[in-house]
Amino acid sequence: MPRGGRWLAVSPEFATLLLKVDKFTRVDQSGSPSALRDAVLGRLYGLIVVESAALNPGTALAYHESGIVWASRAPAIPRGSTNAATMNEDGIALRQVFAYDVGVLSDVSAIDTFAGASVVYEDGAPGNVLSRVVKLAMPDAPS
Repeated sequence: MPRGGRWLAVSPEFATLLLKVDKFTRVDQSGSPSALRDAVLGRLYGLIVVESAALNPGTALAYHESGIVWASRAPAIPRGSTNAATMNEDGIALRQVFAYDVGVLSDVSAIDTFAGASVVYEDGAPGNVLSRVVKLAMPDAPS
């Protein structure tokens, strides 16, 4: 796994345990003041640690940024639309459609996208090994 771009996403329960470790939280030892600025809890063994409420309780994901692929695509502009546009900025594609709603006597605007993500399996690895994404769990965490 490449040395840079390593992340550790932790559940709130996992974060609570990490934040009790003095060496992790003390800025003068190995902690970092970036929690308030960047939403980064700190660094641990070369991993940038962030908290995610989207993870199951008591779990964490250690991953390299190349271990997860994400894509976004703007839907097609409707054929009957007279006022719509699509755009793509920094890999995020959006469609905006304007219309007049007679039911509320007002303009309406809809913004949408198609998006998806998946883990990346190593080419040629036996059994489709996920060597760039590793799930961690506390001993009593639900699976």
